Amino acid sequence: MIRYGIRETLQSARLWTNLVEISQFTILTDLVEASFLGYSGFLNPMWAAPFLNGLNKGQSLAASIQWQSSGPFIVPNTVYGVYYENQDLELVALEPFPTPILVNAAGINIFFQPSVTCVSEPPASP
Repeated sequence: MIRYGIRETLQSARLWTNLVEISQFTILTDLVEASFLGYSGFLNPMWAAPFLNGLNKGQSLAASIQWQSSGPFIVPNTVYGVYYENQDLELVALEPFPTPILVNAAGINIFFQPSVTCVSEPPASP
């Protein structure tokens, strides 16, 4: 879910660890950031130039991101997805993983390829 739709506003990528129902009303305080040893948010993803993808939609990709746990673990983290903040620390977008990732030992890697695709949708009704 892209809140503003402008890749330049995606200033940091972070992992969230709580099960939350995602909607247009989801806000940053609904998400609990990951806390496993070795984790930190990823600042300023490097975005490539936009291009038209195979569906004729505008798209841009950022360099792949990798998070790696270093353990030991007292409390495991179940990671549900990635969220993006802007420079004002507002939730801009989030992307749930198809399957949550359990981080409960050292050396667990989470790889993510940030991507923004422009899609026209009718306005939501009030």
